[in-house]
Amino acid sequence: MFGARADSRYNGAFFYENDRMFKVIDEIRVSPEVNSINHELWRTFRTRGKLREMFYMPIGANALIYEVSEATDIELVLDMRESYDLPKFGRDYAIEETNGYVIITYAQNGKEPIYLVIKKDDLAFETIGLWEQTAYSADKKRNPHQEDLYVYRALKTKAKQLVMTFGHDLERAIRENNLVCNKLPLLEKKAVQYTISVCHGRKVSKHYTDAYRSALFAYDQLIVNGAKQFAGLPWFFQYWSRDELISVIGLMESGRFDEALGVLDRYLDLIQSDGRLPNRYPHSDLASADAIGWLFKRYGDYMHKAYTRVDRHLSGADYGKFLDNLEIACNNLARHHMREGLAYNASNETWMDTTAGNDHREGFRIEIQALFLQMFHVMFGITKNHKYKRMEDELKARVRADFFDGGRLADGKGDFTQRPNVFIAAYVYPELLSKEEWKKVFRNALSALWLSWGGLATIDKKHHLFCATYTGEDNRSYHRGDSWYYVNNMAAIAMHRISPGEFQKEIYDILEGSAREILKSGVIGCHAEVSSASVQSSDGCLSQLWSNALFIELMHEIFK
Repeated sequence: MFGARADSRYNGAFFYENDRMFKVIDEIRVSPEVNSINHELWRTFRTRGKLREMFYMPIGANALIYEVSEATDIELVLDMRESYDLPKFGRDYAIEETNGYVIITYAQNGKEPIYLVIKKDDLAFETIGLWEQTAYSADKKRNPHQEDLYVYRALKTKAKQLVMTFGHDLERAIRENNLVCNKLPLLEKKAVQYTISVCHGRKVSKHYTDAYRSALFAYDQLIVNGAKQFAGLPWFFQYWSRDELISVIGLMESGRFDEALGVLDRYLDLIQSDGRLPNRYPHSDLASADAIGWLFKRYGDYMHKAYTRVDRHLSGADYGKFLDNLEIACNNLARHHMREGLAYNASNETWMDTTAGNDHREGFRIEIQALFLQMFHVMFGITKNHKYKRMEDELKARVRADFFDGGRLADGKGDFTQRPNVFIAAYVYPELLSKEEWKKVFRNALSALWLSWGGLATIDKKHHLFCATYTGEDNRSYHRGDSWYYVNNMAAIAMHRISPGEFQKEIYDILEGSAREILKSGVIGCHAEVSSASVQSSDGCLSQLWSNALFIELMHEIFK
């Protein structure tokens, strides 16, 4: 949360309220420089020479606890605003001491104020009150044209502990501060118990235990408001349908079937008239060609993994609605989104939703065909209606004829550019090819996409659009080279299910690469979104929902 020096406007302390994210603290400045970090999931320790820091955010409170091993000079640097809001003017801070608290009020052009409350006790606070221009190095790396921002050097004190609470309701922030101060030992015990409950998991190889427990914890930290799942932090704090439905497997793998079913049923109610789902929950103007297919896929996974609970769900009062919604979706998708006997998508409707050059992927894409096939497969399994079996068989035959040349599987009809979507297809619908055929497809894909550090490029390394290095907010590399950790983990699962012996090296190289990224790169203990192709890195969003979820599934796949 706090680096030795803030290198991004997304560093610091934030709170989430009414489906909006707000930043409060940019930095807690202490000398000397940080020389080591120890992450214990629910809290973090840092050493600065002989000085030791500890900080954590208590469960269920908009609060930050900061402690140092001995009283030291501390400067509090603020950046209070809504997360995406970068105002230059009209920002006002007011600092006052009252009734044993320091209260900082932030106001911005008539917007609702944000309050920061600090327990004063016997501490002496000195107001600094200076604005400071700040160039964030990580943000500059992602966008060299990013303008410098201004943070507010609010105050300084000499202390061993600071208890800080924040929010839009001043009285609540004061009450919360008092509660936290009075119950610190209880809150720490609660945090330990929560961590144990989240990270109990399965028994896995000792070599990967730390990465596995970290992924379990990071995944759970992205679950909010009744099993809704942020796509990632620090900036994807929305509910993206594709991301949630791919990642709900993490809940199932953790034995949290009721929560998983809640996610699935929430999206069941959002099916649109054309059979698709909105790109984001609860609504979005963006189209998604694949989210609805992932809903069917995950219902199928739920039925397989939670079979003892299926009868309870499917025989309940909502069974008719459940089945009607799925049948309507299936039939309307076939009516509105199939052409020439194949599933069709427009530009930027798949998970590869950015463009550069002419790689918009409009047309007939392999992972969309696999998701439709899985959809018909699940519907036949539920209804035993042979109509869906015929639809599955006809589409399967067409896909094999148009996409498979005996050794390669096309990324799109008429487009044999090698991309890792063939592994998604194998994960979603392995019945498309025989195991021997999949082995050939995987070998051809690996020869074009494999990265020596243990990942897959998103396009053939010899392709003219290939970018070896992450290009940041300029998304040229995003789907044209950058290696996506969730895809890597999914590919390893697919290879393990097809032939664990033949692909053992690649499977374990991916596992090792993902574990290394979680523990030693980016945000410690969290699985990032992407890496550069040429050299392993932690880039994009630094704790990505589907990266964490698919790493959990990979661990369970290998260490059964």
